[in-house]
Order: sequence, then structure tokens, then C-alpha cells
Amino acid sequence: MLKKQKIFNKKEIAALNEFKDALNKKAGREVKSVTLFGSKARGDCKRGSDIDMLAIVRNRKKAELAIYAIIAQILEKYYVDLSVVTYTEGEFKNCYRKGSLFLREIEREGKALWTRN
Repeated sequence: MLKKQKIFNKKEIAALNEFKDALNKKAGREVKSVTLFGSKARGDCKRGSDIDMLAIVRNRKKAELAIYAIIAQILEKYYVDLSVVTYTEGEFKNCYRKGSLFLREIEREGKALWTRN
């Protein structure tokens, strides 16, 4: 009999909370939303799986500078692998309209982590 695996361990929860707080402080105005996707969102992750996220941003350059700096700090502090894919609002709408399977899959199985009103 297999034990049910927890999706996030304590370090990952702390890392995600710190990521969200730092993102809000450093790039809050640039980031519209962050969505969890991949094996963590589906619940079929393995030990050591990275945490995949999609960020919808206003200005890619400004947002990515902040996001990658935060990821580096999180990795150094928690040894948790965060992987963030960024799209501007326009890129997201355009790719989605064209039928992007990647974005449709995220829409189907993704979990909203953070949304700016």
C-alpha cells in the first residue's frame, strides 16, 4: 500500500509564501497573476519535483528582473526549485486565441496562487 504523498513540504510552503510576498513588494504592479501548473498542480509530483508557475505580467523586462532575483534568493535559502514562465497580457491572449496547448493545459489544471485585482 502506498502512502498518499503531500504535494508541498514545509520548505516548499515557506518558499512559496516568501516568493509571493517578495513578488508583491518588488514587482507587484507589474504582475497580474501567478498560476501553479504541472505535476504540483495535478498532484502527481515526485520527490524533488520543481514548482512550475505561470506569471502574467504587464512589462516582461521589469517583471522578469524581479522574478529571477527572487528565485535566486529562494533557491539559496530553501533549496527549492521554482520555475516561472512569463507572458505579457497581450502575449497570453494572442497565444491562447491561437490555441496554445500549453496555455490550455494550464487553464485546465492550473491553480491560482496570486491575482491582482
